[in-house]
Amino acid sequence: MEIKYITLFAADISEETAFCRDKLGCLVKKETSFFDGQPCTILNGQQFNINLVLMKSKDGVKQAGTVILNSKDFLKDHYELRQKGIQFQSGPEYTAGGLAAAFTDPAANRWLLVEEREYNED
Repeated sequence: MEIKYITLFAADISEETAFCRDKLGCLVKKETSFFDGQPCTILNGQQFNINLVLMKSKDGVKQAGTVILNSKDFLKDHYELRQKGIQFQSGPEYTAGGLAAAFTDPAANRWLLVEEREYNED
């Protein structure tokens, strides 16, 4: 088994689709429905090796999710995302899991860019 889709909720699917396409380089695969006939947009995040399913949030209630983007070259990816207009919540910081920085999309989903690193004092 493998995880093939990650679901993100948004009040405005068009705005979320534009963000994922224009800022993150995702390609729109198709419009369909998965759950209870609820329409959704499927995006292929080629560089992420996963598909995003965008669904309308129910009754305008925020249903924010978190997507963790694993980077092999954090500084390069961080720079390229900033050049595309991504505004990070803070500068890169060293965490227990590696070098990381977070941003949000128009639907308030949280995205964490991280380059996993082992910090050993041995």
